[in-house]
Amino acid sequence: MADLKYTLGKIKFGEGLNLEDTAKIKVMLVTTAYVAAATAADTMATVNAGEIAAGGGYSAGGSLLAGNAVTDDGGANMKFDGTNLTWAASTITAGGAVLWDDDTVDTPIALFDFAGDKISSNGDFTINWNASGILTLS
Repeated sequence: MADLKYTLGKIKFGEGLNLEDTAKIKVMLVTTAYVAAATAADTMATVNAGEIAAGGGYSAGGSLLAGNAVTDDGGANMKFDGTNLTWAASTITAGGAVLWDDDTVDTPIALFDFAGDKISSNGDFTINWNASGILTLS
């Protein structure tokens, strides 16, 4: 589950942010030096400053999330989920991942902190989402 939900993402969600499979939701990798703040001032411009360098199998802006789905979790919560992400044959060092909307509003949605550097060296860099979903809203 997300370690931080950005205020701007919550505002845009309330305004009708699309998370379904037609949306361009991306996952950007950030360094351990990136410090997120859950304020409306934390925009993609501030997140971009913390992005890891492109290269070694990683492209600027991150990767498009596939399999996006918004469902009822069987209780009183909305669950957002997608398929696990892999940067194959990559050399990457990242401290976290930012889920963001690249459709029309360039909005940071959530930060997933790896609690230190996660590293791949000419191998797969994989993010396995929580079995309960990427995000839940109750």
